[in-house]
Amino acid sequence: MQIMNLFSTPIWKVELPLDNDVLIKKIKDFQKNTDSTSKSNIGGYQSNKSFDDKEFNESIINAISETTGLSGGYCIENWVNINGKGDKNKRHAHPIAFLSGVYYINVPKNSGVINFYDPRGICMSGMTDGNISINGFEPHSITPSNGMFLCFPSWLEHEVEENMTDEDRISISFNIETKSNATVVS
Repeated sequence: MQIMNLFSTPIWKVELPLDNDVLIKKIKDFQKNTDSTSKSNIGGYQSNKSFDDKEFNESIINAISETTGLSGGYCIENWVNINGKGDKNKRHAHPIAFLSGVYYINVPKNSGVINFYDPRGICMSGMTDGNISINGFEPHSITPSNGMFLCFPSWLEHEVEENMTDEDRISISFNIETKSNATVVS
């Protein structure tokens, strides 16, 4: 019997050689002048506007082009996440964008994994044979590390578990769009 796995969902993962110490300093300065908003975060800080750092944005666009093979002009909207002890991000998706992702700047041990959920959704709840619904109920977890860049289709549901440490987990999340009021990067 031939098995054809159709409609797989890619998650691109790469380590970026960015200076995270410099990014942390820029983010702390940015945070002083930028209010927090409440989107997917439960606790913590999530910036209410884009962290428009040209070097960072160009690095993200280059990483997307290199890892996905996509090229051309994009618009990027990003935001800073600072999650202290007990903070997390609830299950959500970014349906208005083309691609979404996250770059991890400071990830202490036990500060939470990112979980991705089966995009087939509720239809999988009726499947009782584990051979048919291969891992259809449990999320796929990725343990982030400093410098890790993840990119995925924006419709893919995900969450970030609670930070169990006394140290901040710092990341920059983003949406890539083909047109928007976001910062245009070619």
